[in-house]
Amino acid sequence: MDKLEILKSLGEKFDLPIFYQDIWFESFDPDSWDLVLSGEVNDPKAVWPFMKKKKMGFTKITQAWLNPYGGPWLFYPKGQKDYARMSSDKKVIDELYGALPKHDAIACNLYPSLQNHLPFKWLGFEQTTQYTYLLDLKLTEEELREGLNGNIRREINKATRNEIDIVESDELEDLHRLKILDYEQKGMPIGYSFEDFEKRFRPILIAGKAKVLYALQDGKRVSGILLLWDKHQAYYLVGATDPNTKGNGIFSFLLFQAILEAQKHVDTFNFEGSVIEAIEKFFRSFGSRQQPYHVLSKYQNKKLKALDQLRKGQ
Repeated sequence: MDKLEILKSLGEKFDLPIFYQDIWFESFDPDSWDLVLSGEVNDPKAVWPFMKKKKMGFTKITQAWLNPYGGPWLFYPKGQKDYARMSSDKKVIDELYGALPKHDAIACNLYPSLQNHLPFKWLGFEQTTQYTYLLDLKLTEEELREGLNGNIRREINKATRNEIDIVESDELEDLHRLKILDYEQKGMPIGYSFEDFEKRFRPILIAGKAKVLYALQDGKRVSGILLLWDKHQAYYLVGATDPNTKGNGIFSFLLFQAILEAQKHVDTFNFEGSVIEAIEKFFRSFGSRQQPYHVLSKYQNKKLKALDQLRKGQ
């Protein structure tokens, strides 16, 4: 059984997040990623799919681009007690780490449900805490509206008065165009071509696990969101707005419509949080709650660590 078949089999038997499913990896060159498995496919303890990146003679184990979470996904027996669970965490994570191919560095953002990072600390990983924001979608639409910050509510009302239309689509080109404009305003390159963007997410759209929403002003697509979901959560993965239309409430209106769309599929909306203060405040303004997750890294090569720190301006 090859690695895509392993992920497909696990996904059919268990509720894996989309970032651990075969559909998330099938667009990549088979040589660019791999996985390690603890247990058997029919009785798994954990799986860790990962990307292998080689640059300047160094090998890094990391997660895919536009992938908010990575690292291992652990399978727990029903009714397992906390003591046994934490003991199992250490044993399984030790096994997975020992099975990884030789590398100079490793980095991943743990899925928020995996809060026990101590086994990684004991293996020498560095850990920092970041936050996403989760919104309960079991609420009614009226309750969701009541939970909005007053400013967000005013922006949504403004967009409604301006007769902004929302359309569903499976077309990604305009979203990529808007993302380029967004990055250009920040003086940054986008980092991925439309061809790569299309190749990356077309299979997920075809599988019915994603949708693109656009906001139209005078018939023109001026804002867009790529929404993904699995059986756990819906994820706001990519969003962008034409800089010339900012300040008129369009994106707040579009994001709230994405929340209502997600409500048709799952019980939780994941905003994919940010450490940028203004973005954090924006996500929180929709009535969401803060959810910590662990960011892990480990360097075997001091030169590579120094280069990465220099690149990040640390």
